[in-house]
Amino acid sequence: MFCSMWVKFQWETVLAGGLGLMGGIFVILSTREHIQANREDAVNRELDPVDRLLRVTDRTIKDAQEHIGKARKTLLATPYAESGKVENNSNQAQTIAANTDFPRSLRDAAKEIVEKTKPLGEQKYTPTTSPAETLEAIENIANSLIAANEELRSERQAYASILLNR
Repeated sequence: MFCSMWVKFQWETVLAGGLGLMGGIFVILSTREHIQANREDAVNRELDPVDRLLRVTDRTIKDAQEHIGKARKTLLATPYAESGKVENNSNQAQTIAANTDFPRSLRDAAKEIVEKTKPLGEQKYTPTTSPAETLEAIENIANSLIAANEELRSERQAYASILLNR
């Protein structure tokens, strides 16, 4: 009895059906991956001004720390504004602040970056200012800029996750 059923079993049909189901599942999974990749790309394009501001601020922090290191080695504290390392973050921050599509917390974090960067470009450290005083001021500004940069980075991540989940 079993042998007669086995002979009549149409294994080609079952195999074709199984392969068809596996192909359909593959299409569904790859479509989901494609949609997720498109969402991530759209979020990255929307947050590009924030990313540019973060990159410029990272460079500013790095340059300030290099300036501090060089000044410590030579025991000279030249005015940081004359070192040519101050970059203008205000245009990028204004772009972010003007974009009402961004949440208020993200716009405020961008404004905070500009406020923390401004003192680096000021000519308030004269040759009569002691090197230790100048270095301490630049270190304080760099440390506050690091904190503001991390705040902006966390706000960016929070907003990106909101955008990805909508």
